[in-house]
Amino acid sequence: MISRQKLKYIKSLQLKKYQKQEQKFLVEGEKSVLEILNSRYKINILLATKRFLEIYRHEIPGKQPEVIELSQTELEKAGSLKTNNGAIAVVEMQPETDLDENNIRILPVFDNLQDPGNLGTIIRTCDWYGLDTLVLSGNSVDVYNPKVIQASMGSFTRINVIYRDLRSFLNQTRIPVIGTRLDGEDIYSFSWPERAIIIFGNESKGISDDLDPYIKTAVSIPRFGSAESLNVGVATAVVLDNIYRGMM
Repeated sequence: MISRQKLKYIKSLQLKKYQKQEQKFLVEGEKSVLEILNSRYKINILLATKRFLEIYRHEIPGKQPEVIELSQTELEKAGSLKTNNGAIAVVEMQPETDLDENNIRILPVFDNLQDPGNLGTIIRTCDWYGLDTLVLSGNSVDVYNPKVIQASMGSFTRINVIYRDLRSFLNQTRIPVIGTRLDGEDIYSFSWPERAIIIFGNESKGISDDLDPYIKTAVSIPRFGSAESLNVGVATAVVLDNIYRGMM
């Protein structure tokens, strides 16, 4: 059983205003909550079904969060998922980590990324290819948006997402900056440098004009059909796959 006051508090954490105010966010669904239980993040409250607690009780840390058992119906009312037979966790935000350029081989950078589903997919893709950091412009979607967390399928626990003023950041970096554009060089014939910052643009407008002075060269994914453009999440996967194929 959960009190109305606590239910109201948990539902408020679906909104950015209250996330920032409380410095907490929600993780929903069995797989994502299991990922958070085995990560560096601290859980304050765990709402879970009887089934989840019976199977995964051993995964809950010794210094336990507050655990509240709910029915599946109650759990779904507390969260944003239409179907959730597992758990919801109230999790403490972590301070943004510093960016150490000396440890960077490939760094994806995203300018004015707005779609939370795209960011979640990009985080998952970066995790797949073994990256641990990506950079977003300050006007991009919030990494703690519930749709970002859901789409990342737990990968956000392993990726450092850093927000920066891109003009200032690119002006200071010593790493070659490569932009992704429709009129760029074919990625399949492009010779990638040993280290690179790769800029991906906004879903509809591409890379901002004010970033042009910092871009050393541009690459593109060749088009064989009639589509106007590629989804930025798909484009990220294609570019990273091309880079890592060349490293094998």
